[in-house]
Amino acid sequence: MLGKTVRKFRHLHDENYAQARFADAVGENGKTPFVLPLVHNHKSQIIIFYMTMWIRKHARDVDLEVDIFEFECRANFKSDTHRVSSV
Repeated sequence: MLGKTVRKFRHLHDENYAQARFADAVGENGKTPFVLPLVHNHKSQIIIFYMTMWIRKHARDVDLEVDIFEFECRANFKSDTHRVSSV
């Protein structure tokens, strides 16, 4: 869903260049890789930079939460099996 939305914005994806450059690399879904357009002004570069940083931050947050969840699941599983085996 995010990919479909990104492809609609010309300032985030250059479809013409992607088709010309990666015509032989079209995926199974018929889509080319994402290509950032050539940037001529500093404002667009800053927006893209902040978007990238935002995505990385949230990806790290999600990764941390998954690690915590998995750790807690393992701890609960071990304590549950301990109780069952002692009965």
